[in-house]
Amino acid sequence: MMDWKDIGSIVKKGAPLLGTILGGPAGAAAGGAISLICSALGVSDETPEAVMAAIQSPDAMVKLKELEYRNRERLEELTLEQSKLDLERERLTVEQEIGQVKEVNATMRDEGKSEHWPQWSWRPFIGFITGISFGWVSWRICDAIMAAVVAKDGAMLASLANVIFMLIGLFGVPSAILGVAAWGRNKLKLNEK
Repeated sequence: MMDWKDIGSIVKKGAPLLGTILGGPAGAAAGGAISLICSALGVSDETPEAVMAAIQSPDAMVKLKELEYRNRERLEELTLEQSKLDLERERLTVEQEIGQVKEVNATMRDEGKSEHWPQWSWRPFIGFITGISFGWVSWRICDAIMAAVVAKDGAMLASLANVIFMLIGLFGVPSAILGVAAWGRNKLKLNEK
């Protein structure tokens, strides 16, 4: 299914302001830009498919350039409004991320103040176990690789490659948890200073 962003990327080549408005997050609905484009192209059905069919004609880009030239001031206003909407959306996203970080930090502070050792020690425990396991597995894999190289066993080397690939998934989850925990712990310590 086609949408206005697809049309916007094509229109932008000949009529940059119209293309920007069509390709924006709010689509072309802002300020009746769709109606302007459809009337300029002689399209009665205001759908992306109908407009796409109309812009295939050789004179369509000329009509859109003329439309942009005649309505430049209004189109610049629409582009500015769209930029404001984009900035507001980004601001809300950043505020949401900050809120999530604050929640994580509050949870970690509560865990750190707990009187029950399982609650405050689970993150360091996972860190130690993951580090020890990763070191042991890495040593064993290096040992197996050396044995395969000395024995000139290509099949064993190929199977070790598969094992290493699987271990990436195995150590990926606890590593991610440790990364978030370490990052949160650093933030917590910086906030306490």
